[in-house]
Amino acid sequence: MGEKNDAMCSYLSVPEVFADFVNGTLFNGRSRIKEKDVQSYDGVYHEKITDRCGTKQKLERERDVVKGIMKGNKYAIVGVENQNKVHYAMPFRCMEYEVAEYIRQLKIIKMNFQKECRTGEEFLSGMSKNEKLNPVVVIMFYHGMGEYEGSRDLYGILDLEGENEIYKEFITNYQMNLVTLQDIKEENFKTGLRQLLGVMKRSEDKNALRNYIKENAEEFSHLDEETFDVMSVMVNQKDLMKYKEDWRNVRGEIDMCRAIEGIKEEGREEGREQGRMEGELKLGLLISKLFADGRLEDVQKAANDECARKEFYREYKIAN
Repeated sequence: MGEKNDAMCSYLSVPEVFADFVNGTLFNGRSRIKEKDVQSYDGVYHEKITDRCGTKQKLERERDVVKGIMKGNKYAIVGVENQNKVHYAMPFRCMEYEVAEYIRQLKIIKMNFQKECRTGEEFLSGMSKNEKLNPVVVIMFYHGMGEYEGSRDLYGILDLEGENEIYKEFITNYQMNLVTLQDIKEENFKTGLRQLLGVMKRSEDKNALRNYIKENAEEFSHLDEETFDVMSVMVNQKDLMKYKEDWRNVRGEIDMCRAIEGIKEEGREEGREQGRMEGELKLGLLISKLFADGRLEDVQKAANDECARKEFYREYKIAN
């Protein structure tokens, strides 16, 4: 799947974060789903397929993130599929996941009906007239930096032009619930998702990223560990992990601002060390050339007089 997708899947699996993500994307920031409503759910589907040779095989497919949402006596299934690259068949894939979940529910209902030995229309249907399936929602989260250039609905991947256009009105279009990083509004979120998405959106503009963190220094000084960890992966700053324990407070929160300063200071120290090494190499080269030319007095000047040393560098065309 990829390191970034794995990190995002793990992060969104946290019930509090999952509820916040659903509220921020589907409900424009309104708190329709609570953390207590989020329940674990089996996101693995088993299918039987037959290959070209007629051999039957079992196929196992695993969803990125899927949760059950229990509110009162009502139940729904909500899944999130993460992509950092455009998937041109994504409308079909999302539709397939929804259908697979409805098929699973129908199988369970049918098994219960068979145990009760029902007959007639109910036996044929595998469910009673008043039986209802739990609704299924799939959100496709594209967190790549570019525009999403793939199709957003089923029509977009069907050839409905020319002679095929006559069938369009008879085909139900499937509209994908697409959420892109560019369109998302970080202010709609209340957990660490707000800071994470804000950083991800600005990760390719260093000035914008620096200003964003500075303007929200209070929040970035008290990041929860899950957000800090996934943020270091999503913005390609895994060096931040070296400073996690140094800047953790008594509540377990991490000061990202100070961790970033740690990286900067380490970079400055590395730069200074690199400069010292390059200076020593240049001086060694100069002294060897002076010795080769028998200029022993100038060797002493090169070692102790910076102005003279610069003149010798220019004379011997050693980059200064």
